[in-house]
Amino acid sequence: MSNMKAIPFTCEPLTLVRIILNKYAENRDGLDSKAVQFARYEYLTKPTLTDDKLRELLCEYAQKENLSKITFENPEEEAERIFQCIYESETYKELLFDFNRRGYGRTGLGVIDLSDRSFYDCETAEHWDKLLEILEKKYPKYREALTFLSMYESLDEHNGMSRKDVDAFILETFDFVGGYQPLEEWL
Repeated sequence: MSNMKAIPFTCEPLTLVRIILNKYAENRDGLDSKAVQFARYEYLTKPTLTDDKLRELLCEYAQKENLSKITFENPEEEAERIFQCIYESETYKELLFDFNRRGYGRTGLGVIDLSDRSFYDCETAEHWDKLLEILEKKYPKYREALTFLSMYESLDEHNGMSRKDVDAFILETFDFVGGYQPLEEWL
């Protein structure tokens, strides 16, 4: 038997939850992009995660997990599941988008689809290739028109789409993060 003495104390539950969530975030450092890390920490700060919002988050977590109470018997595992709720929140998604847009993604480079605020990492000199890939998957009629009009520079239209239409769509829909040339230089 140990000679350690037990000292009774009380702790404010929300403070304990904040400590557990911050510890989980710290343990994830270096495993994700800077954008993910920064968004996690920003989400956990008091201005973003007020006590009322933390209570709502915990209720959402308990409901999602079908729990009658949150015990933190396994704090790392429960924190991970709470973070799944955080990652699905609009607030977190906005923070992540902002940090990606500021160049803190996996590579610091990427293409943004402004229509749905999606961010796509890319490597150096791959912005245009990534944009073409996105066009292929999400906007095939624009990809087809762009390909056709690029191959036949003497033509001004393909399937009812002019060069101006395609260029305007690309400029209104996408943005490049990082790199040496603005999107306009590619058109």
